[in-house]
Amino acid sequence: MERDHFVRSFARRLVLLMQDADLVSFKSKTGVKVSKLAEIAGCSKQMARRYVLGEALPEIDATYKIAKWLNVSPGWLLFGDETAIPNNIAQVNLIQIEPDLLQYILTKAAFLFDLTTDTKELVHFIMDIINDATHIEAERKDILKVIDLSINSAARFNGIKNDKQVRVG
Repeated sequence: MERDHFVRSFARRLVLLMQDADLVSFKSKTGVKVSKLAEIAGCSKQMARRYVLGEALPEIDATYKIAKWLNVSPGWLLFGDETAIPNNIAQVNLIQIEPDLLQYILTKAAFLFDLTTDTKELVHFIMDIINDATHIEAERKDILKVIDLSINSAARFNGIKNDKQVRVG
């Protein structure tokens, strides 16, 4: 019973956001453009229809894509209060990063945490990398190369040897 309520609440938030984004369809019994949702989520129209009808939840990666598309956090889309769309999403300092890219950055930079005493400076450095990585318009492999270059340059600059060559992905 609890799961059904959770899925229906997700569907209400999803439909509300799509309506607010003017993705309304008078031809669809769901009232929103299911085909556009399917395109964004990378699923069939039937599955997208199940999302807006409160019959199914999308996988994590699809949830992230939908939330990004609708300018809300994935957490709010899944668990939020449909009466109050968060107003902080449009803030300039809000960074949206794919979870696997964040994991890549943190994994690659982990050895720096063991070797530095200035945690505040290190955190600022990593936040700069995250900011840069989210604003680079390039192919993913090129973004990963920039991240690697940044981390390796910082290590060399600080005289830190990276003996922990970490393979990610």
